[in-house]
Amino acid sequence: MDTEKIINLIIWGGLSLFCAIKWLVITFKLKKYIKVVGKVVQSKKDYINAGNAVSKGNHCKYHFEYLGKEYDIEDNFYGGNPKLKTGDDVFLYVSPNNPNKYLKPEEMYFRKFYFIGIIIGIGALLIF
Repeated sequence: MDTEKIINLIIWGGLSLFCAIKWLVITFKLKKYIKVVGKVVQSKKDYINAGNAVSKGNHCKYHFEYLGKEYDIEDNFYGGNPKLKTGDDVFLYVSPNNPNKYLKPEEMYFRKFYFIGIIIGIGALLIF
């Protein structure tokens, strides 16, 4: 095997493996949570300072009902936001033992990208 093939194997195999692990972690987390439909009751653009960098994103508040009880939760997500607006319906994954504990919507958003990364990595390995 020549050096170029080894480098491609490391790069594309590594990308595929990384994405597969991240995708599996989120997928296994999903099995412990219940999917509920919620509503975005507030979504506003916000800024956060992280050292010398400033990041822009949305600050969202969600409202949902689970087992006859109503819940409100807040989330700050900066960068790559799926652009949720006030009034949008959203799927939330909540813990059946503690509905205030939930998987953030961005985890579901990025889950798609990890799956695409797996496909790209495997495809590239097959091409090279």
